[in-house]
Amino acid sequence: MENLLLVIIPIILLVSIVALTIGLILKKKRLWIISLIFLLCDLFVIACLFAVFFGYIYSTHTFSLSPDKEYKIIIKGDEPKWAFGSEDIMIYARKNSIFGVFNQKVYKTEISNDGKSLNESNFSIDWIDKNNALIVLRGEEQNDEYLSVTFGKNIKIEQKKLK
Repeated sequence: MENLLLVIIPIILLVSIVALTIGLILKKKRLWIISLIFLLCDLFVIACLFAVFFGYIYSTHTFSLSPDKEYKIIIKGDEPKWAFGSEDIMIYARKNSIFGVFNQKVYKTEISNDGKSLNESNFSIDWIDKNNALIVLRGEEQNDEYLSVTFGKNIKIEQKKLK
């Protein structure tokens, strides 16, 4: 999906810019206005896609870098659902670079915390070694949830049962 967006978005922008340029060169006011409207709509759609796709709507609760600072784990969440609901969270595991967003693993879950906002006490990220981490998610109304994160060519986030 990410790769498809990376191909489609530039094509849409390029077509809109070419149409806008042709409208300006030929001094066709109607073509120019239509092209400008399409370009503005394209930019709005792209901004919305980035906000949703890369998780900018969620606020960051915590993050952690691997011991060699090569990998990064980010935990983001929205606000608790109305009254005493749980809070949806997203866990991002990626390489700690600008291009890490193109090869990241996203894990969605929720924490039941009696409707309270989450804080640092609800999460812990422990690095086992430079390529493996253990995440513990805690909530007042749930058992601790353990997640194992493995970095390599492919990033894996798996729920783990501890005895």
